[in-house]
Amino acid sequence: MLDVHVPEGGMHGIKDFLLHIFTITIGLLIALGLEGCVEKIHQHHIRDEADSNIRQEIRHNEDELKTTLDAAVIEQKNLVEVLKFLQAKSESKPYPIDNINLSFTTGNVSDANWRTATATGALGFIEYKHVEQLASAYQVQEIYMRLEQQTLDGFLDLQSYVLFGFDPDKLSPEAAKAATPEVRRTLSHVVALQQVGSGLHHAYEDALAVKLTLASARQFNIFQSCDDLRAAITAKCQEIFVAGYQNVRVGQRRTFQEHIVLRVAVDVDIV
Repeated sequence: MLDVHVPEGGMHGIKDFLLHIFTITIGLLIALGLEGCVEKIHQHHIRDEADSNIRQEIRHNEDELKTTLDAAVIEQKNLVEVLKFLQAKSESKPYPIDNINLSFTTGNVSDANWRTATATGALGFIEYKHVEQLASAYQVQEIYMRLEQQTLDGFLDLQSYVLFGFDPDKLSPEAAKAATPEVRRTLSHVVALQQVGSGLHHAYEDALAVKLTLASARQFNIFQSCDDLRAAITAKCQEIFVAGYQNVRVGQRRTFQEHIVLRVAVDVDIV
């Protein structure tokens, strides 16, 4: 809020009027400059907080991704064993089931911080290139999450065959042939999950590699901008004060100095 007070005492001549206008202008420029600096600082804090939260989320997701990709190697081998078992049963041949396991590991990847930054507009304060890298990573992550859910559904369907006292010796050739396409489909999902997961890992690495350094300093050099504004205003004030002081009669110099200090007061309250 800007509060401009009226001058104390009357004005005598055009010089006092111009001095009054000049001091008001300088006060307003200082107030607007400070308000802009505060806004820049606020944007700077929002940007840093959003970037920090997103980076923390990506690092967490990267750890979860590594766990699921390591497990996918074992899951792929297990499904190959299931296919061999079903092939043997469809031909009425025995096959050991000691190495068969239908467990599936899911990762707890999240996009909460990314969605929050998008909803609050915090991404508008982050450099375009960095936002582009983040958006690419989360787009691949969304594909990965959908594929992971499809793979989980496939494993759940397969586990329905082995519930309630499943006896592999009683599995008929017809049932083995009927289950084979589902196992192949689930196996293809696991392979695709590994491939997309590998791409997601590289997308995470690219997003984390972007640092808020030079571009951020140019865009959000808040304190330097404030110092430049203050220096420019101070220099201009000194220049005009010296010029005006030299042109005023000696008997009026004290009055001129009082006008500089007391003529106009600008109260700045930045919330």
